Amino acid sequence: MLDQLARCASTNALLRALDYYVRNSAETPAQRRELSRRLSAAVLSRPRAVVEVCRDTRLALRDPALAAQLCQHALTYADAATRALIVAYAGSVGLSLPAHPPAPPAARGPYLTAAQTTALARLRAFGDLFFHPASPGPLAPRLIPLIVGPSGTGKNHLVRAFARELSCPVLRLTVGDWVVQGARRTGTLERLREWLDAHAKSILHLDELDKFKLHNDAWSHAVQGELFAVLDRDISPSQEAEKPWTAAHTEKLQRSVCIVGSGTWQEMWTARQAGPLGFHTGATSPLEAEADLGQRVRRTHLIPDELLSRFSDRWLVLAPYTAGDFVHLAAEIGLPPGALDPAAAVRSGLNFRFVENAYTDALLAQRQSEREISRDTQFPP
Repeated sequence: MLDQLARCASTNALLRALDYYVRNSAETPAQRRELSRRLSAAVLSRPRAVVEVCRDTRLALRDPALAAQLCQHALTYADAATRALIVAYAGSVGLSLPAHPPAPPAARGPYLTAAQTTALARLRAFGDLFFHPASPGPLAPRLIPLIVGPSGTGKNHLVRAFARELSCPVLRLTVGDWVVQGARRTGTLERLREWLDAHAKSILHLDELDKFKLHNDAWSHAVQGELFAVLDRDISPSQEAEKPWTAAHTEKLQRSVCIVGSGTWQEMWTARQAGPLGFHTGATSPLEAEADLGQRVRRTHLIPDELLSRFSDRWLVLAPYTAGDFVHLAAEIGLPPGALDPAAAVRSGLNFRFVENAYTDALLAQRQSEREISRDTQFPP
């Protein structure tokens, strides 16, 4: 139905109808401004629509400066055919446009909470020391960081931000889905070998390490052996696969792959453990408040010692989101006022999932509002 309407009605007629609805159906001036803002944003996002609006409303005669500004904006996002249309229109009404349109604005980087910003700085230092090592010393530095935080605090988000800074691809391997060599499916080490063949430099993200449980069975011991071999960067050459793992792959893993580990270990964030470990609500960063955090966690036996010994003791702790984090996130993604209650978000313990739920609800409300506009709009005589 929308396609049929678009074919039968001109842009000008549709704009008149929407203008009539905005002026006569919105209950308050604030609602009228909001509807006008949404309609204007829809027009500005379509370069060809900008030209049609300028032409149909004779904007170049009434406000040539605004018409030129709109055409310059449209040139930034237009394809070749639409760019020619814009230039032709500007010439016909005497508008002066730049010979070379400005480049589209660079995409903004991902939003980071205070805890994520601190952790990213530490990751940056690890990465710099790994990819640009100092002269050999008496000891090998411990350069595998471990990210720890409750569900929804952005562990994957943090690693992706780190990868963007290094312009590196990321291979994420989850321990819970690890497939050992000799299984019927493609083994995890085989996936890693294919990744090494395809990329000169990369980041390996070993995620969901909290799902690593050592049981007294052959499968658990096989997963442990392969996982620890990767963390130790010491995988023995094998001739079992069609494309075997070679000494060259091990050397590349040692020199060109920055490894990052992460896990939730949700037990740490329960009331029983949170206080003793420094994770309780309102505490300062555990890394700042407790220098011996790694030792204290070891005493709880929440994480196997064999696993912890492979990582740097200076953990990257992503604490639960604060009310301030939620306020900034809501503004960053453009949530309407009142769509997210920071206090309720903190109480929920959902962290970023609370933001996703609020954003989804806002989109659903907007879609419902658009349907009501489509249903209730009547064309003026």
